[in-house]
Amino acid sequence: MKPRYVVINEMDRDKFEQKYALSYGYGECEVHMDVMDAIEELEEYYDTNEWVVEEISNGGRQIVYRGGLRRG
Repeated sequence: MKPRYVVINEMDRDKFEQKYALSYGYGECEVHMDVMDAIEELEEYYDTNEWVVEEISNGGRQIVYRGGLRRG
């Protein structure tokens, strides 16, 4: 599987998964094939550190970038 990248609210996802013991899913996320495209989306539209870029691959999911770190 080629890695995919999504911008997601980490805190909302974690709360949902803890409450319902179900996977949050990525149905409302734009899926990117390039990590830089996902980072650009996050930096343009989201400004808190709750938002992250996740990589989804055969190895599972991992956070590759956290938002809200650059302030203008």
